[in-house]
Amino acid sequence: FAATDTSLGFGPALARDLGADYRLVARSGMGLVRNYGGVDAGQSLSSLYPLALPSDPLAQALPLDWSPRLVVLQLGSNDLSEGDPRELPPGYGEAADGLLRQLRGLYPGATLLAMPTTEPVAGRRAALEAVVAALTAEGGPPVVLVDAPETALTACHWHPSLADHAAMTQALEQTLARLPDPWGTATP
Repeated sequence: FAATDTSLGFGPALARDLGADYRLVARSGMGLVRNYGGVDAGQSLSSLYPLALPSDPLAQALPLDWSPRLVVLQLGSNDLSEGDPRELPPGYGEAADGLLRQLRGLYPGATLLAMPTTEPVAGRRAALEAVVAALTAEGGPPVVLVDAPETALTACHWHPSLADHAAMTQALEQTLARLPDPWGTATP
């Protein structure tokens, strides 16, 4: 952790390209249903999201006046890192639905981009497509499933490299360019 520079990741890079401020919420090894190696059992990304310091649940909560226009969520491989064959854990779709609804509730005016990692796991895309379709049908700003680029995961502990982060930033920018204003060109 001491050698990690999160300002080089895809989220801050996208914010710089948009000329925007950003808030980064991240915790290595944390999944929606299960965590890498069973670490922090009973906690999930959803339970840590509102905390100012995910490693300290007693830390002051994040300010409620944050009102982003864009929220990007990368759904990583931690839920899928255990078991043979690697399969979605029970409740994955429901957990994804819960987190995206939590974000929609916190930031009702924000476009939501969900970008899963590229590891092929049966059922993950279908589960996420169902969540995105349900939220889209309810109206409001766009909720989009972003196709992530292939990643080498050659940074320490199987994390994305700087090249991977640059490719993810580009995929997010291309997605935003296809959306109606203020992100891209208006849809005909």
